[in-house]
Amino acid sequence: MSELSSLRILGVRYIAATCCLSAITAAIFVALSKGSGWVIDMQLVFFAFLAMIAIMADWRAVAASAVVVAVHHLALNSIAPFYVFPDGSDFGRVGFHAVVLVIEAVTLGLLCQRLEALCLANAEAR
Repeated sequence: MSELSSLRILGVRYIAATCCLSAITAAIFVALSKGSGWVIDMQLVFFAFLAMIAIMADWRAVAASAVVVAVHHLALNSIAPFYVFPDGSDFGRVGFHAVVLVIEAVTLGLLCQRLEALCLANAEAR
């Protein structure tokens, strides 16, 4: 069994749960920082967790996490903006965050594809 197969044997449910939990954890960090002046800084946790998801070597996990983060930002910007941005609702900031999120997700997705190809080549070489 290759390294890639070992990672994938965990299944779609595990991947989906991990992606959602990482985004929820980041959201909790942001919510807890409300009123402290650290709300914007805590948003970096979303991007760090998204990078950590790439260890699964599955671009679908990265894409799922990016979607959860995007929905979170868009929903809270409308429903509870002070939990996302210290100055309230700001669609310009949501747009900027979306652009950065897409750039990171695409880059990590490509990295996952390369990692998968390397794992498969390594397994075939054995």
